[in-house]
Amino acid sequence: MNIIKLIISIVICQLAGGIGALFTFSAIPTWYATLNKPSFSPPNFLFGPVWTILYTLMGISAFLIFKKGFEKKRVKIALLVFAIHLVLNSLWSILFFGMKNPALAFGEIIILWLFIIALIVLFYPLNKISSYLLLPYLLWVSFASILNFSIWQLNKNPIYPPVRNPIIEEKSNNQNICEQNGGKWLSEFKECEGLSMENCNKYGTEYTSCASPCRHNPNAEMCIQSCIEVCKF
Repeated sequence: MNIIKLIISIVICQLAGGIGALFTFSAIPTWYATLNKPSFSPPNFLFGPVWTILYTLMGISAFLIFKKGFEKKRVKIALLVFAIHLVLNSLWSILFFGMKNPALAFGEIIILWLFIIALIVLFYPLNKISSYLLLPYLLWVSFASILNFSIWQLNKNPIYPPVRNPIIEEKSNNQNICEQNGGKWLSEFKECEGLSMENCNKYGTEYTSCASPCRHNPNAEMCIQSCIEVCKF
């Protein structure tokens, strides 16, 4: 009977970890991989095994408290705090990896850390071993809190690559072609005056060998009636 209760306690803790894992596994190779991280950041493959061990220790710890008799008020209070702490544990993964919000996750993990301290204090009078089993958990969450804070600070003002504007890039490229081949770029009309037919056929779309300088403003008073080469892009 006790074995069944022990297994149930461990499974409940692992399920809490499984909820967090739903948000964690997909984010680690994608979003998390792009973040700036401190030098002490552990390799990604370490997270899974560490948390599996910690959830197992949590389950054993809760089981030892449950054995003391759930009808006792101190046991009920201790296990209630333990249940709330499991919710906070899963919530951190949702905030950090799911919502991709290290700042909010840091505030939440501090609350989680305080709940772990409270659990250790509540468990100790009931079963010293159950209290000691939570110490590795406390150390890991302490480390995770520092890591969370560091990642938050290192990524507060991310530098995003400039947004490409194909229209501007096209205009810039055409202007460069025009000017590099001795022409005069008219950005308003996407034309290059003075570009040879050979180069126009190579880079442009339409060539006019004898266009009027007044073609865009036929009413100009001082218009020189002469031919110029024009290439339209």
